[in-house]
Amino acid sequence: MAAKRVVNSVESINSLTDEVICHTLSFLPTKDAVRTSFVSRRWRYLYTLVSNLDFELRPDYGDDSSVNQLMNFVDRVLLFHNRRSAVRFRLKCIHYNGRIGTPQFDSLRIDRWIRAVMWHSIQELDITEFDINPFISRQLKSFHSKRRKPV
Repeated sequence: MAAKRVVNSVESINSLTDEVICHTLSFLPTKDAVRTSFVSRRWRYLYTLVSNLDFELRPDYGDDSSVNQLMNFVDRVLLFHNRRSAVRFRLKCIHYNGRIGTPQFDSLRIDRWIRAVMWHSIQELDITEFDINPFISRQLKSFHSKRRKPV
C-alpha cells in the first residue's frame, strides 16, 4: 500500500507543468534546485529556468579548495542559467571574521557575477557579505535601485 502511494506521488509531481515546477524550485536555495536535476531526465535542466538565484557561500574553515568549489559552482550555474528568467539574485558570502587560515573569496569573480545579472535587468539584487574587509563592486557604483512594489 505504501509503495502505491509513492508511485501516485511521483505521478502527481510528473503531471505538473515545467512552469509550475520551476516556480516551486525558485523557493529553494540554488544548490538544492540544482540537486533536483537528478530526479529524472525531464528535470535535468529545469534549474536553469528558475526565477530566483540564491547562493550562500560558506567555505569550510581553513580549506581554500572549498572556496574554489563554491565559486566554480556559481560560475557553472550562471553559465547555464537562462538569465532572461531571473528576477532575483541573492548572494550571501560568509567568512570567519578574518581569522588566520580563512579562505578568501575572489572579489573579481563576484563582481563579474553582479555584472552578468545586472546586464540581464535583474529586478532584485541582494548581496550580503560578512567580512572585515568590505567588498566594493565597480558594477554597483552606477547601480540604480528601483523600489519594489509590495505584493
